[in-house]
Amino acid sequence: MSEKSLASVPVGQRVTVRRRADDGRPTDTVGVVTGHDDESVTLETRQGPVRVLLSTVQVFRLVVPAPWRIANFLRRGDIAVLGLDAVLGEDAPTRETVELIEQLLTAETPVFILAEDAAGAVVALEDAELGHLAGLLLSPGVDQPGTDVLALAHARLQDQLGEVVAAGAVHYSAADPHAVEAARQLGWQARIFTAPDAYGPRS
Repeated sequence: MSEKSLASVPVGQRVTVRRRADDGRPTDTVGVVTGHDDESVTLETRQGPVRVLLSTVQVFRLVVPAPWRIANFLRRGDIAVLGLDAVLGEDAPTRETVELIEQLLTAETPVFILAEDAAGAVVALEDAELGHLAGLLLSPGVDQPGTDVLALAHARLQDQLGEVVAAGAVHYSAADPHAVEAARQLGWQARIFTAPDAYGPRS
């Protein structure tokens, strides 16, 4: 693509650019377009902002967002269940996860957020300004040690839907590998929650 085309790339798009360095040798820069002027494009890279002079551009390409595998996995289920840590965890991409939940609901896929402590989960969601998701909470209401939490959660899920649900119809994702393994033992389809790699490998 030409340097003129690079000037028209919108802000927010990730690109990789091959350009001539000051010594004349080619160098590659990967980043997100954050600004333009008549002579250059500014990219936000892992090392910070870089101003790329259009006159030095040899070639560039758009970096196409990679599919979010967890999103695709949850979409394939008849019912989607997310651990609370997938919504509010330290590494959880809250905005993307909330958008995914909204997309699933729009597609009429029942969505639940699994939390053992319902009251605590409501407070945590409200603190994160996500109180509107409290209606999706699925809490087994465990009050005795040794209780099979997920079996109770599955029973609650069926009660809320008003129908028998085959375990394999539930697609579950959480950040806790122990919870994922327990879900698999129950018969749920389960995978570790991972954030979307929106732009593929970084370089």
